[in-house]
Amino acid sequence: MAISGSRWIVSATELIGEAVHGSQGELLGRIDDVMVDATDGRLAYVVLALEGSESSAQSRLFVIPWEALAIDTARGGDGWRLDADRIRLERAPGFDRGRWPNFADPQFALAVYDHYGISPYWERS
Repeated sequence: MAISGSRWIVSATELIGEAVHGSQGELLGRIDDVMVDATDGRLAYVVLALEGSESSAQSRLFVIPWEALAIDTARGGDGWRLDADRIRLERAPGFDRGRWPNFADPQFALAVYDHYGISPYWERS
């Protein structure tokens, strides 16, 4: 990560594999993919693979709004923090690795943002 003042600039490829820790400091998982809204030019979601889940083709993945993540400053910027515990994460909208959802589906998108209590970026001015 490149740090300049209070700005952190990260390449998308560098995000893949980054750790995501929960509200209690526990390792929840690692970023598996990054979804970009090409219409708005914004990061929409990260796809998270749970820590300890099998790396098989059928493992479950979870979708997190980009705005729900914060740089894990407690670890000196090493990884990301999600204000949720593992139970809340496991109740989040998810999918099987072999069956990716339509991320542009409004119902799916609203369910993801609603689960984390975040106003969808496309509804904000």
